[in-house]
Amino acid sequence: MALSISQNENAIASRGRNPAYDEWAKRDNSAKAVESNRATQLMKKYNITRQTGSRQINLYLINEAIEAILLRKLENKTITEKDGMYYYGKNNKASKADVLEQIKKKHEAEIDQTLVPKLQDLIRLGFKLEELNKKEEETLTKIDTHTRALNGLKQELNDEKDLLAKKQGEYADVLSKQATFLSQRRQEIEQVNHNAQVQADNKRGQALQNQGLLQGLAGQDLERQRQLQQLQDAKARSDAHLRELENDLNRARQAQTSQENDQKRHAENPELQRELAKAARDKLDEQIDATKAGFDNLGKTVADVSDTMQKGFQAIKDEFAALRGELGKIGEPNVQKIIKAIGKCPQNYDWVDSPAEGGYRCTGGPGGTGGSHFLSYADIANYNRTGKMPMV
Repeated sequence: MALSISQNENAIASRGRNPAYDEWAKRDNSAKAVESNRATQLMKKYNITRQTGSRQINLYLINEAIEAILLRKLENKTITEKDGMYYYGKNNKASKADVLEQIKKKHEAEIDQTLVPKLQDLIRLGFKLEELNKKEEETLTKIDTHTRALNGLKQELNDEKDLLAKKQGEYADVLSKQATFLSQRRQEIEQVNHNAQVQADNKRGQALQNQGLLQGLAGQDLERQRQLQQLQDAKARSDAHLRELENDLNRARQAQTSQENDQKRHAENPELQRELAKAARDKLDEQIDATKAGFDNLGKTVADVSDTMQKGFQAIKDEFAALRGELGKIGEPNVQKIIKAIGKCPQNYDWVDSPAEGGYRCTGGPGGTGGSHFLSYADIANYNRTGKMPMV
């Protein structure tokens, strides 16, 4: 097949897709097409391949040449055939094998010099055609492979484009959702910051209030200590005054006893006895009046000190209740968390609430009663505000 490279490539590239390919394939040189067909038919007729020996091929070609001469004679009527018998000359007849043998002998020169060489050329042409067809098929296969690969790549590219468009849509949707989420999150953060600021302001206000309460409580403690000291001083003065009165009473009794003894010694003098008795009674009355006045003053002093202490204790109790109320605002679970964060007492005992004392006392005493360690409400509030560990 006489094809140019460009024509071959175009035809192969169009195979199976361009209907004009089949028509193009038929537009071959007619003479060469006939030779090609004869070569192909000849090789198929005798099953000639590249593995067939040259001697065997020559035998096949000689037989083919003889057959060709017989066919020519049949066509020009120099030999006729009827019922398997061949007739030639005047009343001469023979079998096909005999006729072929006679043709071989009579046309030996034509066979060897003309027909067989032409047939050999056809065989060579057939081999070339096989090689060309093989190469063409290989080329077609490669081009088909490349075409399928190219179509596959085109399909993959289209798929990638579709996927990219889908991903872009999804990405745009995700970006939109993220923008909405970020906007909501920003608003939430702003609200949280605002709430935190309000809470911080409230905490600062509460801390200042607690600080004022702590300072007031400290002042109350100082006042209570001062009042206790005054009470102790008053009690000491009262005890000293009582001891002095007791001494005066003892001296008065001793004096009375001495006077009675004197009266016994001076019984013969009634007038003197009456005067001594009167003097003793007057002095005793003075001493009794002084003692009563001392007791009255002592009672008044004790009552004043007791009233002052009662008021101080009530004020301290009110402060304890107010501070406990402030802790109540924090919430009992949070108060327990604060106490847990502070930890147990130095001897590893738990804390129990003691409102009367204004705080928590450890359970380290006998039978779980109050121990020697104390944690005031002020300590808890101060730890919640500053994180400073109290001294217990």
